[in-house]
Amino acid sequence: IDVVDRFVLVEACTHLHHWQKRGLVERDVSISVNLSAHELADTTTETNVAEMLAASKFDPGNLVLEITESAMMRDTQLVIRNLHALKALGLRVALDDFGTGYSSLAYLEQLPIDILKIDRSFVTALSDDEDQVGLAQAIIKIAETLGHTTIAEGVETADQVTRLRQLGCRLGQGYHLGAPLDARGTEDMLRARAENSRIGAPS
Repeated sequence: IDVVDRFVLVEACTHLHHWQKRGLVERDVSISVNLSAHELADTTTETNVAEMLAASKFDPGNLVLEITESAMMRDTQLVIRNLHALKALGLRVALDDFGTGYSSLAYLEQLPIDILKIDRSFVTALSDDEDQVGLAQAIIKIAETLGHTTIAEGVETADQVTRLRQLGCRLGQGYHLGAPLDARGTEDMLRARAENSRIGAPS
């Protein structure tokens, strides 16, 4: 898994850097990469990430590392130390599937994270029942209190987008917003978007 993690991280950053240099995306666009529980508890991970960033000249401000609550169960204090070391590189950290794991609110306040991702189960509940906004709303309020950004996962309908905006969540991911694409498909999409922008621009 370590080899896979490092390969994915390098490939993701390489592709984004490539698209930035060609003007297909803005310089402040970021990319998110999952970090496995094993890598999160490995004291060499910070060194490996630092070396990759230096070698590729990739801006760490454009990188978000995503971790899960379950990853915290291995050795919480070690994970927190490792996250602080990673954050010191200038990147951001997102806590994925929030609300479905085991980490307590006490630990949440200690974690050096920037983003809370609302699990799709809470997003789905928004459209199933008009009264099922409590947990999603609570997560958004917790994030606001701690100064974190929220991202909703599994957004699949326009109604969910409306409800999330009403609750104060401005970012999301899901099939309603865009289907998953591989690197080649993403570049084709970005080129088409850039071409459409040029066509629509005033002469």
